[in-house]
Amino acid sequence: MKMGILITVLLFTAGGFIFSNLMTPAPGSSSGNGNPAILFVLLLPFILFYLIVFWRRIFRVLPFKKKWIIAVAGSAYCASAVMYQRWSFVRYVDEMRQGYKEQFGYVDEDYIQDIAVFLSIHVNNQYFNINTFIAFVVLTIVIGVLVPFRGKTEGY
Repeated sequence: MKMGILITVLLFTAGGFIFSNLMTPAPGSSSGNGNPAILFVLLLPFILFYLIVFWRRIFRVLPFKKKWIIAVAGSAYCASAVMYQRWSFVRYVDEMRQGYKEQFGYVDEDYIQDIAVFLSIHVNNQYFNINTFIAFVVLTIVIGVLVPFRGKTEGY
């Protein structure tokens, strides 16, 4: 039963990432009336908390050495995912410049900087993709392995 809930939460989260990714307009096009992905962003802290609690329950029986390996490997993955995503973001902003130039014949740098901000619909694909979804799940696993439920537990 609990595994079914976990799979449902992970599928819902993956669906939210996919939907938010698909909301990204093409470079140089209009964005519409807001960013519906913000509604999904509001759910992420609750999903994060649930997954951390779930992973904590699963991994509490592991010996400390295995927890340490999971924490180090997961942290390394998350760090590399962040570095890759930053590189991808810079490339994507260049693509937006190119799309704007092709459509209008020049680049309005102020406009590009205005649409390349955190909650802009134009960069949803940079925040909601397979890399960020996996990094999100791995982050919950790392936190779930490192944070004890209550007080001192075995192996800490």
